[in-house]
Amino acid sequence: MLDWRKHKIIIIQILKDIYQNPLISPWLGFKGGTAAYLFYGLPRYSVDLDFDLLDILKKESVFVEVKKIVEKYGKIKDEMIKENTILLEISYGDQEHNIKIEISTRQLKNNFEILNYLGIPMQVMAK
Repeated sequence: MLDWRKHKIIIIQILKDIYQNPLISPWLGFKGGTAAYLFYGLPRYSVDLDFDLLDILKKESVFVEVKKIVEKYGKIKDEMIKENTILLEISYGDQEHNIKIEISTRQLKNNFEILNYLGIPMQVMAK
């Protein structure tokens, strides 16, 4: 059974680590259900972290840095770089839910704005 409190703590820690890393924070736009929940108060809570890669030339370096971050929080169960997606999935406990980090590498024209969460500026998809 999913322990929402523990899951949310780990997701927020990963998010904080990503946006405190100057090598990748400028290149990731946070979007999806978790972003909507944390920044816009939508009652929908996702169990994953979704991003857009804002510079396709950073694909490999973003993958390496995000992998280093998530390894601190659990065992990597899946990792891949596909044509349009970077995917990492971790398990943080035997009976716990997995956390999936998905980074779209499609060069879309989504709009992002800088918003603060726990005092950390993050690029978040605009409403």
